[in-house]
Amino acid sequence: SRAGAGSLRDTLTLLDQAIIFSKGEIKANEIASMLGLIDPAYLADIFDAILCRDRKKLIEIIKDLQNYESEVVIDELIAYLKERFFEQDVRFSTLLCDRFFRILSEAKNLLFLNADSGFILTLVFFKMVEATYIKEVDQMIESYEKEIKKTKTTSPAPLTPALHAEKSAAVD
Repeated sequence: SRAGAGSLRDTLTLLDQAIIFSKGEIKANEIASMLGLIDPAYLADIFDAILCRDRKKLIEIIKDLQNYESEVVIDELIAYLKERFFEQDVRFSTLLCDRFFRILSEAKNLLFLNADSGFILTLVFFKMVEATYIKEVDQMIESYEKEIKKTKTTSPAPLTPALHAEKSAAVD
Protein backbone atom coordinates (compact mmCIF):
# COMPACT_ATOMS: atom_id res chain seq x y z
CA SER A 1 0.00 0.00 0.00
CA ARG A 2 2.93 2.36 0.67
CA ALA A 3 4.24 1.73 -2.84
CA GLY A 4 0.91 2.95 -4.23
CA ALA A 5 1.73 6.38 -2.75
CA GLY A 6 -1.89 7.14 -1.85
CA SER A 7 -3.35 6.12 -5.20
CA LEU A 8 -5.93 3.35 -4.92
CA ARG A 9 -5.62 2.54 -8.62
CA ASP A 10 -1.82 2.21 -8.41
CA THR A 11 -2.15 0.08 -5.27
CA LEU A 12 -4.61 -2.28 -6.97
CA THR A 13 -2.32 -2.55 -10.00
CA LEU A 14 0.57 -3.42 -7.70
CA LEU A 15 -1.60 -5.99 -5.94
CA ASP A 16 -2.41 -7.62 -9.28
CA GLN A 17 1.29 -7.68 -10.12
CA ALA A 18 2.09 -9.13 -6.70
CA ILE A 19 -0.44 -11.95 -7.19
CA ILE A 20 1.11 -12.82 -10.53
CA PHE A 21 4.69 -12.42 -9.24
CA SER A 22 4.11 -14.64 -6.23
CA LYS A 23 1.95 -17.18 -8.08
CA GLY A 24 -1.06 -16.55 -5.86
CA GLU A 25 0.69 -16.89 -2.49
CA ILE A 26 1.67 -13.39 -1.45
CA LYS A 27 4.53 -13.15 1.07
CA ALA A 28 6.05 -9.95 2.43
CA ASN A 29 9.63 -10.84 1.45
CA GLU A 30 8.61 -11.65 -2.14
CA ILE A 31 6.65 -8.41 -2.51
CA ALA A 32 9.57 -6.46 -1.06
CA SER A 33 11.80 -8.10 -3.66
CA MET A 34 9.34 -7.33 -6.45
CA LEU A 35 9.21 -3.65 -5.47
CA GLY A 36 12.95 -3.35 -4.85
CA LEU A 37 12.34 -2.88 -1.13
CA ILE A 38 14.03 -4.48 1.84
CA ASP A 39 12.63 -7.69 3.33
CA PRO A 40 10.84 -6.78 6.60
CA ALA A 41 12.74 -9.54 8.43
CA TYR A 42 16.02 -7.99 7.27
CA LEU A 43 14.90 -4.60 8.60
CA ALA A 44 14.34 -6.27 11.97
CA ASP A 45 17.89 -7.68 11.76
CA ILE A 46 19.24 -4.21 11.00
CA PHE A 47 17.59 -2.68 14.05
CA ASP A 48 18.63 -5.64 16.21
CA ALA A 49 22.25 -5.00 15.22
CA ILE A 50 21.85 -1.30 16.00
CA LEU A 51 20.23 -1.91 19.39
CA CYS A 52 22.85 -4.58 20.26
CA ARG A 53 25.58 -2.19 19.08
CA ASP A 54 27.00 -4.93 16.87
CA ARG A 55 29.40 -2.94 14.71
CA LYS A 56 30.73 -5.99 12.88
CA LYS A 57 27.20 -7.03 11.84
CA LEU A 58 26.44 -3.46 10.76
CA ILE A 59 29.44 -3.42 8.45
CA GLU A 60 28.15 -6.63 6.83
CA ILE A 61 24.70 -5.06 6.50
CA ILE A 62 26.14 -1.92 4.90
CA LYS A 63 27.90 -4.09 2.32
CA ASP A 64 24.66 -5.98 1.62
CA LEU A 65 22.71 -2.75 1.20
CA GLN A 66 24.96 -1.52 -1.60
CA ASN A 67 22.48 -3.19 -3.99
CA TYR A 68 19.74 -0.77 -2.91
CA GLU A 69 19.28 2.94 -3.42
CA SER A 70 20.16 4.73 -0.20
CA GLU A 71 16.96 6.76 -0.26
CA VAL A 72 14.91 3.56 -0.44
CA VAL A 73 16.86 2.11 2.50
CA ILE A 74 16.27 5.23 4.58
CA ASP A 75 12.57 5.30 3.69
CA GLU A 76 12.28 1.64 4.68
CA LEU A 77 14.06 2.29 7.98
CA ILE A 78 11.67 5.16 8.70
CA ALA A 79 8.63 3.00 7.88
CA TYR A 80 9.91 0.19 10.12
CA LEU A 81 10.63 2.63 12.95
CA LYS A 82 7.16 4.14 12.63
CA GLU A 83 5.61 0.68 12.76
CA ARG A 84 7.60 -0.24 15.90
CA PHE A 85 6.58 3.05 17.51
CA PHE A 86 2.87 2.56 16.90
CA GLU A 87 3.05 -1.08 18.02
CA GLN A 88 4.64 0.26 21.23
CA ASP A 89 7.67 -2.00 20.95
CA VAL A 90 9.42 -1.65 24.34
CA ARG A 91 12.83 -1.54 22.65
CA PHE A 92 11.89 1.74 20.97
CA SER A 93 11.10 4.45 23.50
CA THR A 94 9.68 7.72 22.29
CA LEU A 95 13.04 9.36 22.88
CA LEU A 96 14.94 6.70 20.93
CA CYS A 97 12.45 6.88 18.04
CA ASP A 98 12.88 10.64 18.00
CA ARG A 99 16.67 10.33 17.90
CA PHE A 100 16.56 7.72 15.14
CA PHE A 101 14.05 9.74 13.12
CA ARG A 102 16.23 12.87 13.36
CA ILE A 103 19.23 10.90 12.13
CA LEU A 104 17.25 9.44 9.22
CA SER A 105 15.75 12.83 8.31
CA GLU A 106 19.18 14.43 8.31
CA ALA A 107 20.41 11.63 6.04
CA LYS A 108 17.58 12.28 3.57
CA ASN A 109 18.63 15.94 3.47
CA LEU A 110 22.24 14.95 2.78
CA LEU A 111 21.10 12.66 -0.04
CA PHE A 112 19.17 15.56 -1.51
CA LEU A 113 22.46 17.50 -1.60
CA ASN A 114 24.02 14.64 -3.62
CA ALA A 115 26.40 13.55 -0.88
CA ASP A 116 28.07 10.12 -1.05
CA SER A 117 25.10 7.82 -0.46
CA GLY A 118 27.12 4.82 0.73
CA PHE A 119 28.92 6.91 3.30
CA ILE A 120 25.64 8.47 4.42
CA LEU A 121 24.23 5.01 5.16
CA THR A 122 27.35 4.15 7.13
CA LEU A 123 26.97 7.35 9.16
CA VAL A 124 23.28 6.64 9.72
CA PHE A 125 23.91 3.23 11.24
CA PHE A 126 26.76 4.31 13.46
CA LYS A 127 24.97 7.48 14.58
CA MET A 128 22.01 5.31 15.52
CA VAL A 129 24.31 3.09 17.56
CA GLU A 130 25.65 6.18 19.35
CA ALA A 131 22.09 7.37 19.98
CA THR A 132 21.45 4.21 22.00
CA TYR A 133 24.16 5.21 24.48
CA ILE A 134 22.51 8.47 25.45
CA LYS A 135 20.52 8.18 28.64
CA GLU A 136 17.04 9.50 29.10
CA VAL A 137 16.56 12.41 31.48
CA ASP A 138 14.96 10.21 34.16
CA GLN A 139 17.90 7.82 34.03
CA MET A 140 20.35 10.69 34.34
CA ILE A 141 18.53 12.15 37.36
CA GLU A 142 18.37 8.75 39.04
CA SER A 143 22.07 8.16 38.40
CA TYR A 144 22.94 11.60 39.74
CA GLU A 145 20.85 11.07 42.89
CA LYS A 146 22.58 7.73 43.54
CA GLU A 147 25.97 9.39 43.12
CA ILE A 148 25.01 12.14 45.59
CA LYS A 149 23.88 9.54 48.16
CA LYS A 150 27.10 7.59 47.69
CA THR A 151 29.20 10.75 48.10
CA LYS A 152 27.35 11.76 51.28
CA THR A 153 28.00 8.39 52.93
CA THR A 154 31.65 8.09 51.94
CA SER A 155 32.94 11.67 52.22
CA PRO A 156 34.21 13.13 55.52
CA ALA A 157 32.11 15.69 57.32
CA PRO A 158 32.70 19.22 56.06
CA LEU A 159 34.88 21.47 58.19
CA THR A 160 33.16 24.18 60.17
CA PRO A 161 34.86 27.59 60.17
CA ALA A 162 36.14 26.99 63.73
CA LEU A 163 37.65 23.60 62.86
CA HIS A 164 39.15 25.02 59.67
CA ALA A 165 40.86 27.81 61.67
CA GLU A 166 42.08 25.26 64.22
CA LYS A 167 43.63 23.06 61.48
CA SER A 168 45.24 26.07 59.84
CA ALA A 169 46.79 27.17 63.15
CA ALA A 170 48.13 23.65 63.80
CA VAL A 171 49.83 23.59 60.36
CA ASP A 172 51.48 27.00 60.96
